[in-house]
Amino acid sequence: MKTLIKLTISAATFASLLTIIHSAQAATITVPINTGIAGKTGMNIGNPDSSFTWNYSGNYQDPRYPTYGFNDDFSWIMKNNIGSNNDYGSDVPGNMPSFYGVAHIYHTFELPKDATDIKLDFTAIAADDRVVLDINGNEVGRYAFALPAHSSASGRMMDGNKNYVPKQFDGNGWEGFKFNNQNLFNVGGINVLRFWVNNTFSTDPNAPAKALSSQAGDLAWTNFKGTLSYTIPDSQPVPESSATLGLVFFGAAGSWVMRNRKKPVVAS
Repeated sequence: MKTLIKLTISAATFASLLTIIHSAQAATITVPINTGIAGKTGMNIGNPDSSFTWNYSGNYQDPRYPTYGFNDDFSWIMKNNIGSNNDYGSDVPGNMPSFYGVAHIYHTFELPKDATDIKLDFTAIAADDRVVLDINGNEVGRYAFALPAHSSASGRMMDGNKNYVPKQFDGNGWEGFKFNNQNLFNVGGINVLRFWVNNTFSTDPNAPAKALSSQAGDLAWTNFKGTLSYTIPDSQPVPESSATLGLVFFGAAGSWVMRNRKKPVVAS
């Protein structure tokens, strides 16, 4: 007795099958990152911003303190009295020295271990009055807020030891900046953006860093808006080609048997 099984796969079905086999699925994740209170649920002006911390030393492992929302755009590095102060918030130890014009502000994010095509795409990077940006310890940009766009100037930054370091600054930072060198990122771990800020209350790139004063407009803040994006494989793995073909064949054959199990078997 012989059993006759007729299996037909249409051209459209076969084309779809090849697409599944040869097109590994992936997802692109995009996360907004920004200073200020815009788009942050429950954040009001003067509230601590959990997205950021700061200290003097520039060493992320040293004690860090809260930043505060200044307005929609800016994060204030001192306490939530944002009128005029050169003081700390109550959560900073009283034996710390007075603010002397230098701060290192941190923002962190985590990347999955299978992340690829990682990009930081900023539409703005700025500070009052100078800022140096690094990613995981790699210095990638230096911006002086008072400089015109598309210009540059020599200047200096006070570091955490109160020494001055020469820097070449670019324009005011509102023109947009992209960072996509994959070697900059810690895939599968925590990544640290560090914004090294000097308060000078001056447009001179060489002006000394100074403590905040009671003068109107003498602020210490940073501003950036942008997105972090990366690609990860789809959570549903695509089977190997041979396995996929086998599953389709046996699935189709099984469907044929179920449809025809009550029909007489053709014998010869």
